[in-house]
Amino acid sequence: MLTDPKLGDIVVANSHPYWQENSNVNIAGDSQLISPLMVIVEILSEIKDRFDEKTGVQIAERGSAQCKCVWFAARQHGFMEAWFSSKSLKTFKKISENEVWANIPEGSEKKLQELRKLYLNRLVILKTAEIETSKKKISSSEIGYSEYRTTKTTFPQNNVSPTVEIIEVKIPENNKTNFDNYDPKTGTRKRYISVGLIKCRWYNQIAEKWSENVLPVEAVSLIEVLDLQKLYDISEMIESGGYYQLESCDLPKSIPRAEPTIILKPKALNYLNGTYFLAAHDIIHERIIDIPLSQKMLENLIEIVEKHVFTKDKHPNFNFSPGAKAPKVADMREDFIALVDKAAAENRYILIQYKNSNDKLSNRVLRGYFIVPKSEKNGKDYLHGYCCAKREIRTFRIDGIQSVKVLSLQFKTSVTRRRRVK
Repeated sequence: MLTDPKLGDIVVANSHPYWQENSNVNIAGDSQLISPLMVIVEILSEIKDRFDEKTGVQIAERGSAQCKCVWFAARQHGFMEAWFSSKSLKTFKKISENEVWANIPEGSEKKLQELRKLYLNRLVILKTAEIETSKKKISSSEIGYSEYRTTKTTFPQNNVSPTVEIIEVKIPENNKTNFDNYDPKTGTRKRYISVGLIKCRWYNQIAEKWSENVLPVEAVSLIEVLDLQKLYDISEMIESGGYYQLESCDLPKSIPRAEPTIILKPKALNYLNGTYFLAAHDIIHERIIDIPLSQKMLENLIEIVEKHVFTKDKHPNFNFSPGAKAPKVADMREDFIALVDKAAAENRYILIQYKNSNDKLSNRVLRGYFIVPKSEKNGKDYLHGYCCAKREIRTFRIDGIQSVKVLSLQFKTSVTRRRRVK
């Protein structure tokens, strides 16, 4: 049962698989059978127990409520609303105390001015859109009578609302006078309605026309206005092949953090539900990440050129001239050891390209590394250190290392974890 409902709370029906901000549940079967996430936009509280006069059956319980909820229906391509008993709902996410409309002053004219200043001509999206977008559906298939089974993950977009533009702002009539919002006998508030209404406009792809609808401000989230020049600079960076440096603490919580600083090679600029994302190769952790771009994030991205990403030290360093002879294997080994020792002394990350015993190539960035020399003539040398991608101590055969680059970025601390020999 939903307890202490508030305007702007995101809720789901009792039959929904999500609960209390836990959306880490994969949906199997037909995802269209899953009810949508909804936002509470009006509340009628029960201030006392009520019973049916003829049967004596309790029809309302003190402390419960009737909640009007809004959601987006993809097939109708429109915003829908319905009333639910609080007993039929459960909370997914409580409203934030930092909502932009929360501190709007009382008084109809002043309130209207503030609301217009905040919302008029701005882009917004239904609060549930981000969660609906991340909803995962899995399907499995088996191959013959074997034990092999393949699993496919998709992201159904059944109830994802479009980005809409606000073309008009007004105050609900009942909110101007608080008419019938309080119980006349006890003075207890029994009705909660929106502080403001917004008329929204969006392109309806089903009807192939522009549609309009009125929504309470509590149902939507404002989309941040970004500096277009900075977005253009990122687009140029993708074309030119530059890099960005970013502190891991500036990443959103949804992206796992490990090393304090990362180096990013931008790959693409994507757009989803009113938000721009930078798809980039995280060189330090050897992964592709999608970073949602806010104005603050744009300011935190530090542009660097490739010559400042890596030092001049690398292995092998073939800089032949006509008539030169290939270096001896022993000399190359000594050069490799000297490069690694120098980089380690300077506390610099190194990027190795490694071929494992299955001839599979991979890139790994290491720190806290050192050479483990062979103990016999026919033995093998190893490079031992902390692998940032795997987040644990790893050991690499030196004869499997195809190349080494030394990063300009320095590491500060070492991490000791369990040892694993490859």
